[in-house]
Amino acid sequence: MTPATRAAAILLLGAGLGLAETAPARAVEPDWTMLDAMAEQAFLCEQASEKEYWSGVPRRMMAALEIRLACLEEVAATLAAEFYPSGAFGPGGMKARLGDLQAETGRLFGAIHTQPLPCTAHAHDAHAHACGPIYEVWARENTVAAVRAAVDAMIDRLKDQSPLHTP
Repeated sequence: MTPATRAAAILLLGAGLGLAETAPARAVEPDWTMLDAMAEQAFLCEQASEKEYWSGVPRRMMAALEIRLACLEEVAATLAAEFYPSGAFGPGGMKARLGDLQAETGRLFGAIHTQPLPCTAHAHDAHAHACGPIYEVWARENTVAAVRAAVDAMIDRLKDQSPLHTP
């Protein structure tokens, strides 16, 4: 994550919600009111770069996805810090697991979208136009969707335990 992308994500996350890296020591009982705020923040992560994403310009679309991804990573890290024990996600914590998820989904969806035979075997013929940068955007979009699914799964699971939410 570039410093500019991280800064954009921090601005999106908002000072009032806090970040996992700067959050004070967790109280014995988690702050269950954070769940609704984090769900709203995940939604705002997607909305904040929506105009750029729908520009149709692959580099602008990719930049919008990177901002969305950085913001969702911060939401996930904040949830992990507040609601899970420190070792729940293994060495490196939630940030490391999100890195693993991105690496694997990036390889999988990168191959799906950019490596079909018409792109690799016939790069110089009439089918080559169907292998452009938009497919790299689609691959990255799938990775961002996987991170969003992880955030949604955390929120849904935690609401099952929350005294403020009815399952």
